[in-house]
Amino acid sequence: MSHSRGTKNKVYLLRQKSLSYSEIQKLTKIPKSTLSDWLSDEDWSTKIKNHLTKKHLKNYKLNLIKAIEVMTAKKEERYKRYRTEASIDYKKFKKDPLFCFGLGLYWGEGDKKSGNMVAVTNTDPNILRVIAKFYRKYLRIDESKFRIALFIYEDINANFAINFWSNLLNIPQAQFIKVQVLESRSKRTKTKSKYGICTLYCSNTEFHIKIMEWIRLLSLDVC
Repeated sequence: MSHSRGTKNKVYLLRQKSLSYSEIQKLTKIPKSTLSDWLSDEDWSTKIKNHLTKKHLKNYKLNLIKAIEVMTAKKEERYKRYRTEASIDYKKFKKDPLFCFGLGLYWGEGDKKSGNMVAVTNTDPNILRVIAKFYRKYLRIDESKFRIALFIYEDINANFAINFWSNLLNIPQAQFIKVQVLESRSKRTKTKSKYGICTLYCSNTEFHIKIMEWIRLLSLDVC
């Protein structure tokens, strides 16, 4: 499609005002490909393009910084709410033996570093049975969110171990995410790990923050 000299002059004037191809296209309805054909070989237009690119990058960085600041503020506000809720719950639960015992077990055996999950790894069925009750009663974890990772030795039957932990903890085998077989072990280890090494966990930042706040409050009460 041909364009009149007047149209092309109008495009040149708009470009000289530092308008981008997109802005010029909106005003003139001329395709960007045509604008590029007219302007890309002009040194002065190239300088404008470089200026607009730097301006865009600067604005992008500023907007990105603002977005990160907003996201961080919202995250901190959310974490503050979790800790406040945990403090309220702690006052309700702290005289419950299961709460104190389960929290003590988690303090000693649980994951405290990940920041985004609650997890306890152990070979002792009684410890994990208590932890499962603790999770259900105080964190009110949705049953479908429980996960199990199981590490067993070569001399342990995998189906036997999976059935054992599934029945003990009342968690479907479909929620066993990882079953890893380890090399043979010493006689000393055999007596201590009849059912393998089990990790009972749930990926959830809120639960992690709350349980860490409970541990902090418990430490203040006992020290």
